[in-house]
Amino acid sequence: MGNEETVEVVLKNTSYSNHGSAAPMRKEETVEFTTKNTSYYYQGRILTYMSGVDLSYNKLTGEIHYQIGNLTRIHTLNLSYNNLTRSIPRTFSILQQNESLDLSHNNLNGKIPPQISELYNLAVFSVTYNNLSGETPERINQFGTFEEISYQGNPSFMWPSIAKKLWITTHGAKSFDG
Repeated sequence: MGNEETVEVVLKNTSYSNHGSAAPMRKEETVEFTTKNTSYYYQGRILTYMSGVDLSYNKLTGEIHYQIGNLTRIHTLNLSYNNLTRSIPRTFSILQQNESLDLSHNNLNGKIPPQISELYNLAVFSVTYNNLSGETPERINQFGTFEEISYQGNPSFMWPSIAKKLWITTHGAKSFDG
């Protein structure tokens, strides 16, 4: 194609290791941003000032590190189309300014943490095509606006209306109002 561009971000002196260490992110980090074979270096608390992070289609593997929840000023987080595993971090509930969260097309499993319903500014939410289980977070605040399409492709996941029908069926109810 010839129009492809390589973008590389290297974080130096920053703790993102996920080997059981609970070490916090350092306050001063150097970020090398490389695009079109030109490197730019930024120093300081740059990660706390990012307004959006898009790491989609990057072949990322492993679990989502809980410290991503410390990026409290971001408005968008897109980690879709990777090979991320394990569960969605509870710390995502700290992303209070987040308006868009896309975790679709990964291999995430477990339940969606209930704390995530505290994201009052969230307008776009997608966890499609993972291996999530359980039900949607409580349908309050913004989570009351997300339709079934935001959750599709999770074989063990139950949309509330399906869970309600299963409860009625297994408890022998003859009629259902509502």
